[in-house]
Amino acid sequence: MEELLRDYGSTGTVWIWLVVAILIAAGGVALSIAISKGKFDLPRVKIDRLRYGSWALVFIGVLIALFTLADGEITFSQNNRALEQWNEDGYYVENYGEIEERDGETIQVKEGAQETVTEKKADHILTGCDRDVYAEITNGDVWICVTE
Repeated sequence: MEELLRDYGSTGTVWIWLVVAILIAAGGVALSIAISKGKFDLPRVKIDRLRYGSWALVFIGVLIALFTLADGEITFSQNNRALEQWNEDGYYVENYGEIEERDGETIQVKEGAQETVTEKKADHILTGCDRDVYAEITNGDVWICVTE
């Protein structure tokens, strides 16, 4: 359960790849602007190649960003599914989600379609997640993973 809850509490997005993607795309846009302002004194054929190269950089940057975000969403879905399918000694995850408020071992969570706020006492506290999450097991144990 510990590993599953840590995975669920992690965002799954590799932020460095998003930064790299933005820098590549911005470099392509800057190069394209410089070409359109006539900053390069090159023959027409080389200017055209440079222009195509600049738009290729923009395209590659956008592609990297899209694949990184898609990978984060896929990882999030896999972590949700893993929690839903967890089963140990006949017990399974009854309820899970994000923690609204926390005061020591007491947490407040929203449950159900009406999103009623429920107070629960944590039995197991893990640290090192990117967001505060909880999982309630059918044996009554409440596991939480927090950012602290």
